[in-house]
Amino acid sequence: MADNESYIDELTKLHNNRYFKIAYQDYIAQFPQAKMLFIDFKRLTYINNYLGHAAGDVCLIHFGKMIRETFPNSLTIRRGGDEFLVITNMSDEEIASKLDHCAQITSGLHANGELPYPYRFNCGIVPATSDVSDTISKADRMMYSAKKNKLNYMFFDAEINEYYEREEGFLSRIDEAIKKHEIQFTGRIIHDLNGEHTNIIDVSARGREDLSQYEHQIMGVLKKHHRLQVIDKEIIEQFMMHRPPAFESSKIMLNLYSQSLTNPDAEFMSLTRKLISDRLCFPEQYILCLNIDSVVDVIEDLDENIDIIIDKLTFIHDLGFKLALSNYDPEGTSPIGKIWAKVPIDYIKIPDSCWKKAITSPRSASLLSGALAGFIAEGTAPIFMRVTKEEELNFLNSLFSSCLCIGDALSSEVNALMKTTDKSLAPSYTLIPRREETND
Repeated sequence: MADNESYIDELTKLHNNRYFKIAYQDYIAQFPQAKMLFIDFKRLTYINNYLGHAAGDVCLIHFGKMIRETFPNSLTIRRGGDEFLVITNMSDEEIASKLDHCAQITSGLHANGELPYPYRFNCGIVPATSDVSDTISKADRMMYSAKKNKLNYMFFDAEINEYYEREEGFLSRIDEAIKKHEIQFTGRIIHDLNGEHTNIIDVSARGREDLSQYEHQIMGVLKKHHRLQVIDKEIIEQFMMHRPPAFESSKIMLNLYSQSLTNPDAEFMSLTRKLISDRLCFPEQYILCLNIDSVVDVIEDLDENIDIIIDKLTFIHDLGFKLALSNYDPEGTSPIGKIWAKVPIDYIKIPDSCWKKAITSPRSASLLSGALAGFIAEGTAPIFMRVTKEEELNFLNSLFSSCLCIGDALSSEVNALMKTTDKSLAPSYTLIPRREETND
């Protein structure tokens, strides 16, 4: 039965998911101490996009052969795409040794020209139980934790598993909100450093518990499960297709994520083009702000897709939209500088984690001041984020008075706006004063 072609993955020659479903219970009955390895083959999309699908196939074929030979007398499964499963009776020590050896092999084969790319993998390892769905979920969580911590593999950890269970609960609530079109939004007027409000309202999505969608703690799970582009599509539909009447005289800055530009399955670009062609959206009324997160794996994704991002932003600019980038730090590793050098950027947001360093560090102040001068000289207006105190406002005014800001230091105007606009918005809009995020 195991050699039946219908149970074999055509490319890698591993067993497929169909075989896994009928063989799993028998294997763990024979080997009650068996472990499940959930393996994610990293950067397959990057290899396919930049080196070609033939190169991606070569890497997958090699990877399949390697894990089949590395884990004999085991179930070796290609679930589909870039996901693999191994069910093995090896000890934890043997598994760790084998996976370390696999990582060394791929680097060596690329160095001598046998592989087109030095691919990597992440693996989660858990006890294999009769509840296959629960076992896969736990292994997937460990794999993602390994990826987040830049490790090749991670064995089961009950505390980490509980953490991801809570995040998955959040994800289910997000799905419910998306399904019912109940994603909440915050709106905040952008001011100049003298306290005068501009005609720009900064709008972003937030969770049902009043948590920003863009907090680091939850952004990873939204990205992993491809919800960011769904949320971005929702914000485009809500504020372009059904522009709130109270915002008619304002420019709306919509905060989006890079995945909405780089993911070929995301509907953002096609939806935006359709809205413009149907005269349902007028680009001059909007500023599209691309949020560049500082989370390591997000930065790696951005670096891989930098040319795509630049091309898409250029296209959006040519449609007539103003553009902004968020989370610039002259001391960080973000690719914002590369994007800004290639695309006309009208606004750039400076997070409080950056400008607050300048208050206490002369070096940071000098670096930030130089960067701001460069932006302003090229027509890009810096926006300081989360300015909460009057003394912070005064400091920033002394640094560069021609910049803009967002924050509770100017909350009276914001609260007034929210009270007047709430009544005129459709039920699907929930605009609330933005609570400043904490690290709790």
